[in-house]
Amino acid sequence: MVNDRFPASFPCSLALVLGLSLAPVIGASNPVKKGEMAGYLLVPHEKVLETYNAGFSIYAAAWPLLRAYRGNRFQTGLFGTWMFALYDGPAPAKMYSDIEGGLGWRRDTRFATETPKFIMGGVAPDFVEWANGPGAAEGRSWEEPRGKYGVAQLTPWLLWPPEGLNFKQDTCGELFGYGYLALPLTERKSTTADKNVPTGNHCWTLFLNTENFKGPVAFFTPYFWSHTTVTDPCLAGKLLDCRPAGPNRAMQMETQYVPSVQATDAKGVTYARIAPTSFPRGLQGDSVLLHHAAVYNKQALWDAVQAWFEGGAAASGAIDSAGTTMYTFPGKGGTTWRIYTSSVPKEQRADVAWSSFAAPMAPDPSSFGYDWNYELATRKYSKDGPLVTLPEYYRLASGDNNKAQWVPVQPEDVPAETGLAEVAFNRPVEGRREPYVTPDAPESSWKKPGPVAGPSYAHPGDGSVVTYYWYRFADQPALLNADLTAEERETLQTRAEELHRNWKKDRRGNWRERSDVWIWTTDGNRYGNLKPGYGGNKNQTEMGPELGFGWVMGEGFRDQVLLIKTCWGGRSLQKDFLPPSDERPTDEVLQKEFENQKKRKPNLTLDDVKNGYGKAYRDTISVAKEVLDHLATCLPKYETERGYELAGLVFFQGWNDMVNGSQRQEKYVNCTKRLAALVRDVRKDLQVPNLPVVTV
Repeated sequence: MVNDRFPASFPCSLALVLGLSLAPVIGASNPVKKGEMAGYLLVPHEKVLETYNAGFSIYAAAWPLLRAYRGNRFQTGLFGTWMFALYDGPAPAKMYSDIEGGLGWRRDTRFATETPKFIMGGVAPDFVEWANGPGAAEGRSWEEPRGKYGVAQLTPWLLWPPEGLNFKQDTCGELFGYGYLALPLTERKSTTADKNVPTGNHCWTLFLNTENFKGPVAFFTPYFWSHTTVTDPCLAGKLLDCRPAGPNRAMQMETQYVPSVQATDAKGVTYARIAPTSFPRGLQGDSVLLHHAAVYNKQALWDAVQAWFEGGAAASGAIDSAGTTMYTFPGKGGTTWRIYTSSVPKEQRADVAWSSFAAPMAPDPSSFGYDWNYELATRKYSKDGPLVTLPEYYRLASGDNNKAQWVPVQPEDVPAETGLAEVAFNRPVEGRREPYVTPDAPESSWKKPGPVAGPSYAHPGDGSVVTYYWYRFADQPALLNADLTAEERETLQTRAEELHRNWKKDRRGNWRERSDVWIWTTDGNRYGNLKPGYGGNKNQTEMGPELGFGWVMGEGFRDQVLLIKTCWGGRSLQKDFLPPSDERPTDEVLQKEFENQKKRKPNLTLDDVKNGYGKAYRDTISVAKEVLDHLATCLPKYETERGYELAGLVFFQGWNDMVNGSQRQEKYVNCTKRLAALVRDVRKDLQVPNLPVVTV
């Protein structure tokens, strides 16, 4: 919720919708200096057997690390890992190659947001190429692709923009599930680019497990790794196209640049300030940042797929748990975060006293995060969600072994003469952002044989518009540049079609839930994330107007939305929803109605008839108040401190009034008056004088 606003909406028969700028320091002998905070947050785990070398998966939290994006120099990752090749003996000397990527922000981003993006990050030996996704690489020029053809897209259900996958812009601590497993999509080759060096058949495939997509996305072509060996045969057979993956990998958060400033007061004491830096905050005030880190051997998936492609039964795509083991987190951790200016030698850069405000913890053996010292850290409620903001101000002091250390201090303890309080860590003004354009030459792999459909357009949420085309799988440019013959590509086409035929994007066939839209309904007093099943029956097999309405509200609001659905069929405004301020029937009319109904209901009383007028109205107000008074009980993720806003009233009702003969005869004049009275009364009873109202 944003700024303590909580849009609450209630559709029903009666529905309530419910650049771093440095200010000059006058007279200061030591002016404010620009610096940075950088380093690693370290996550130890117990080692596993090296036979689990066919891939990994993790769930990592995604959140806005900085309050404001800091421009092209800002580069940092969130928690993730590095996947290196595993060797029987020593690794090749002075050679770096892996899959790293993950969640974060990169320096060369043109369409940046405070919300992180995700890239694949395949690194060819010694960074000569870097493949970030289909058509995406470290380099931006197609004259020197440098990895742009290194990844082939496998799914047609997900669009990969040039700068990586985008997340919903209010993402704040949700866990993003991803991993890489080797699949035998291609065959081993004894030659590479007509040279006598081999190419393996390890197609390291990215799998996602998210709210709206589950399954394989794309894979590094084996040629991305092996083509380097054409010019350096010593590396033949030693890269990830041929080698398994080391299972005991580092789990860390790599921070390359968070802006900081520092200055020295008249007494010679140095102070620093960092840009507001935050972590997601859970209901208990802690932060769970990694979960369910698993590693796999070939029994998990490879063996079944290999047997399938060799003529056996179709592999289901499900991971075999017998080929899986989990990392265990002991709840320990370390950090190398330091604050420094560019003039300070690396060996003299002082550590941040991280343990003074953060303590590593493992709420269970498969999760890792931090507990926070809220005497130094601060609870914040941002437009994205609940955060904990790290201390902004630090003093350079002598720590253990007389080693300098940045110790957090309160803002009021920093001398005004330093000028640090005047610094504004705002988002810099950005110039025109140049578009990414793929090759247009008639003979290029983008045009020959070319796409089979398009153009189509997408808005990924970062201010860009993606124009894209659809290619036949085997004719996509990445595979045309993967050192595959036409026959080899057709074999790959057949295998991809079999995968799509047997591996559905969600094999369970579940509808998508919206965690950003909650619903509470009188149909069985049920509540939860918005999805089908909150319709007019208690068997959870039907849907009503709440689904479409809630979906639109979820797209329209960045805040969390709540729908309180009060729904009873066969009701009228003339009787059941009669507002308190409207005129009641005369005693004569009530007596006549009582006598007519008593023939069918012998136990009926005159008071029952009287109380029937306005009962649905009273029940709706009562339900709304009851739910709003107990939000934390009904909806455990709701935080009382954030409050809520009643955002509107939707009145989806009228059939029984329309077919009523007496109302039709008077041309619904009194119905209109009752509706106006209902609006006034709801605003009064819920104490929202200007509550917006829509009638349907």
